[in-house]
Amino acid sequence: MTATKTTRRTPAAAPRDPADDVAQAEAEATEAAALVDALEERVRAGDDAVTAAELDDAHRLSRFARLRREAAERKATVARTAMVADARKTRAEEIKAAARSGALDVEPLAAAYATMRDAVTAFVSAANTYNQAWQQARDGIEGYPFREEEGGPAMADLGVRVDSTFSGRPRVIADGIARFPLRTSEHLARVVVDAESSISPRHGQLLRPVAEGMARHATMYQPDLAEAGEADGGAA
Repeated sequence: MTATKTTRRTPAAAPRDPADDVAQAEAEATEAAALVDALEERVRAGDDAVTAAELDDAHRLSRFARLRREAAERKATVARTAMVADARKTRAEEIKAAARSGALDVEPLAAAYATMRDAVTAFVSAANTYNQAWQQARDGIEGYPFREEEGGPAMADLGVRVDSTFSGRPRVIADGIARFPLRTSEHLARVVVDAESSISPRHGQLLRPVAEGMARHATMYQPDLAEAGEADGGAA
């Protein structure tokens, strides 16, 4: 029986980082320059042990080390250029693949935008209906011939009245429930601000200064539309 010889493949070594070569060449050049400086200083100090040949050798070694450093820097520049070129090619292919996959198609976005516009239109219409009804209720309490100074039972005695909060916000009260007028634009702004946290930082932060001021008071002395159970107002 003949034994089968198994050949093991040695994994290919990872390519050397050109930056490592530059660092090594820089260190060698610095060391060679330091040797020259040290020998020259010894000569200046009167050390007769230093020979001209030794100093010349140190100078030649230092120059050679500087040339090697320059060579390493050039190689690193070429390698980096190639790396950047490869990275650009890869990114370009990724972008083209994204475009082909439909990720950059605007049709779904346009459909969602149309849905949003329809929803905003519906909300504004409902808000207008609510505010008209609220104003009619207020006029029915404060207008002629229902004003208290006209005589007869006061509207407040009949369970309806108009008053104001401590900050001067008007409210219609019926059956003990306070109802405030709806500031439509502030509620729209609140939706924008609530959505801002989900928008990419590059674009979302541009929205906040525009809408935050209005949205801050979207639920103050108004129906809290985010809580369906409180949409009719609060007890007064």
